[in-house]
Amino acid sequence: MIWAPLIGQEFVRATLSRNHYFQLVNMLHFDDRAGRRKDLDKFAALCEFHEKHQENLSKHFVPGPTLTADEQFVPFRGRCSFLQHMPSKSCKYGLKLFWLCDAETFYPLKCIPYLGKDDGNLHDEGLNQGTSIVDRLVQPYTSKGRNVTMSNFFTDMEVVDKLAEKNTTLVGTVRRNKNFLPPPFKVKKQQVLYSSNFAFNNETNTMLFSYQSHRNKNVVVLSTMHNEREVADGEKRKPDVLLFYNQTKGGVDKMDKLAQTYTTKRASKRWPMVLFYNILDLSGIAAGVVFKLKNPASKLCGDDNRADFLRDIAKSLMGAQIRRRNSMLTKASKALRQTMDNCQAATHIHVLQPAPSALQEEIRKRKRGRCSMCNWRQQRKGSNKCHVCQSSLCKEHSIITCAKCKGQ
Repeated sequence: MIWAPLIGQEFVRATLSRNHYFQLVNMLHFDDRAGRRKDLDKFAALCEFHEKHQENLSKHFVPGPTLTADEQFVPFRGRCSFLQHMPSKSCKYGLKLFWLCDAETFYPLKCIPYLGKDDGNLHDEGLNQGTSIVDRLVQPYTSKGRNVTMSNFFTDMEVVDKLAEKNTTLVGTVRRNKNFLPPPFKVKKQQVLYSSNFAFNNETNTMLFSYQSHRNKNVVVLSTMHNEREVADGEKRKPDVLLFYNQTKGGVDKMDKLAQTYTTKRASKRWPMVLFYNILDLSGIAAGVVFKLKNPASKLCGDDNRADFLRDIAKSLMGAQIRRRNSMLTKASKALRQTMDNCQAATHIHVLQPAPSALQEEIRKRKRGRCSMCNWRQQRKGSNKCHVCQSSLCKEHSIITCAKCKGQ
């Protein structure tokens, strides 16, 4: 049932029945319910599976020089102790996840679920919540000279000091209620349209600037990566720091958009299942990025061919189950048997498996015929043929030879 709209109903029907699918979904759990301690960990129902997924994400990809830290909001309206209500979102209720991803390829790197204000894991060493989250997200990727672009939820001077110790820079917008902002930067309308104000701190090697993008609105950005007053040419005269921020800030948003374009999500009142579907969607994105880096000349590397890539993944995962069901199912209608045969033949050639040999392709294209050696009353048929006269043979009168001996 993976990306069903992409692969068609025939493959879904050939893989498993409708009742079997709902039976598997109803019985699917990710931990031992008897030994679960909800009072110690609200995320216990999915914690172990979530950690395994995080290990696999970091194992197969090395991120580039720019990272993006932001939040993902997964829609959900069931019962959950850490359900969030955000009126500004199109879906008012859901589960909040903090993600770190690669800004260039949108590869998901690390995730921290938001379990509420009383979550002790988000308050390490007396730090505020935003600083603690960023510190845990970038922990495996520090001391490499990377830059982290973040939203105004995380940007603070504590984050600057914490990342400076680990040889990591940051670029992020700043809320006007921060105490470290000078008074001129706390006013919305303070300067001429499309003009910029800069402020520098040599001790912390930080640059602060505000840009008047509209008449009654300006943007305040903090950067430890830039230290010059460079402004782009043009009517709006945007600073280079703002252009860099606009290019790298949408990493998590783009990742979420790709996950929603071709999704496996289904309606569910269980929050572990909702996050499990989200993990499947993000795994498809991660697999596409790794495949593109390994096979840059493939036709499936383009953004327009992402549906074809997901279709090949689904067929490769469903092919083994179709072959197993076709061999074990004794009572099946003729139409279902024909559907399984067609889907089984279609899963032989796809991007994740090598193309079949000439002998395998010849055997697949053979048609069943009446055996030339049996008595006509027996009415035996077989798909094997004599390699000399091309006469049809049943299993009793056919001899198996390897491809090497066949040519002798």
